[in-house]
Amino acid sequence: MASNRKDEAKMDFERANQLNPYNLTCLLHLGDYYLEQNELALASTVYEKALKLDINNVDALTAIGRFHLSENRFVEALNRFNEALSKDDQRPDIYVLRGAARVFASQPELAMGDFDRALALDPMYPEALHGKGKLLLSYGEIKEAIALFTKAIEIRPEWIQAYSDRGLAFKKIGQDQLSLHDFDKAVVLQGRPGSGKALLDWEAVPSSPLKTYAHKLTSPDTVEEYSSDEERTPTSK
Repeated sequence: MASNRKDEAKMDFERANQLNPYNLTCLLHLGDYYLEQNELALASTVYEKALKLDINNVDALTAIGRFHLSENRFVEALNRFNEALSKDDQRPDIYVLRGAARVFASQPELAMGDFDRALALDPMYPEALHGKGKLLLSYGEIKEAIALFTKAIEIRPEWIQAYSDRGLAFKKIGQDQLSLHDFDKAVVLQGRPGSGKALLDWEAVPSSPLKTYAHKLTSPDTVEEYSSDEERTPTSK
């Protein structure tokens, strides 16, 4: 059912684009669809066309940054996010996306700064809470991470990855019943349309580096590595 709605939306955007090839909003939506379906070449073509229509458009710049992020081209992604933020520095979504790019570019402290900046703009921005929680979890600051995952879940109660991450965090501190509850909840939500959708859902985009990052930070081996008291990375709180 959800797949049919997506296909219908795609056809609507394609028809609208044929009628008016200069409709920027339509192009961005069509590019987002292609990106979600992992049709990267089509996504790139559409996004670049949108940017040519308005080289200063923040949404177009951000969309191309997201595309670069999905292709593991972190420097290009950062350049686009930086350019977008230079034109509008009040967008928490772009700070979150730049934070993700900085994580992959091995800049965790700068990434934490971006998540904090997003939260300064909107203290209840769920993707920023989740992204910061992931970094804290990787540092072994598990209780702090749980608090952030819990806030994200309160705002977006059907977010599969947030339950999964909090479940792993609970397990690391021996809260097995709470851990099992969260993992069960994630399984129940798995089949619900739209339950995994979010700006920075670590599982949302096929072949996305965000998925790799989610697995890297939340795998038992990685969390075990960071659970010792040695070489703890300082964080912003």
